[in-house]
Amino acid sequence: MMTKEQQTQAEMMMRNIKELGKYSYELEEKREQSLLDQAGKMLTAFALFTAALNMLLSAVLTHATIPISKNKLILFGGVISFFLLVSLVLAIMAQWRYSFIVMQDALEIYEQVKADFQNYPTQAEFDMQWVYQLKHIHYGKRRNNERRVKLIKASMAIFLFAVFQVVGVGAWMIIQFFG
Repeated sequence: MMTKEQQTQAEMMMRNIKELGKYSYELEEKREQSLLDQAGKMLTAFALFTAALNMLLSAVLTHATIPISKNKLILFGGVISFFLLVSLVLAIMAQWRYSFIVMQDALEIYEQVKADFQNYPTQAEFDMQWVYQLKHIHYGKRRNNERRVKLIKASMAIFLFAVFQVVGVGAWMIIQFFG
């Protein structure tokens, strides 16, 4: 049995842990939203870049004075399009709503506490139940967010690689045209 001072100290400690856990979870929620926004921006960038690339490729293919074969241009366009599609797929995957553990509802918590009431003599024990549930939910959110970060980074890297390919092909065509 705890003394009154120990019980007060335990309740204060658990209240602080509960508040810090809640704050940490809220930050993870904000991080998730930020990652979903970033993935959406990647999709917008993909759409704009693809539209611009298609217009440019169409204009170049119809231009008569290009010193490069149209087959090579179509091949370059296909290779660049492949990397753009991979980037698109990764950005879409980053926006998926991955499954994670959800918190018990009020009735489930009530039934659990009611069945094991003797283990909840103080507020600290009730707070510990809340922290225990939040731990599992938070872990799932963090795991899913880390997955999203990897997908977004890969999508961005592949997208930039495709952009550099367009710049490289453009520079090569200019050299061919004026060289």
